[in-house]
Amino acid sequence: MPWLPLCALVLAAFVAGLLRGPQARAAAVVLALVAAWWLLSKPPAEGEVLVEFGPQRGFVQSDLVGVVALVIAVVRFGWPGRGRT
Repeated sequence: MPWLPLCALVLAAFVAGLLRGPQARAAAVVLALVAAWWLLSKPPAEGEVLVEFGPQRGFVQSDLVGVVALVIAVVRFGWPGRGRT
């Protein structure tokens, strides 16, 4: 279970809840991007199910949680400097 990236996403939501304005959105998006990068760059552990993605790339099925969380964070908090649309 990818606890570190999920904790980073929870921390991003907490920071964005404490701070208002573009700094909070920027912090949330940066933490979400770092978490997604970590999820997608780590090698799969033994026994994890791979999902085919493209001709030669696969990712761990549990990584979908991180990608969905990244999308939710960007939609909820907006992109840094732009705000929600």
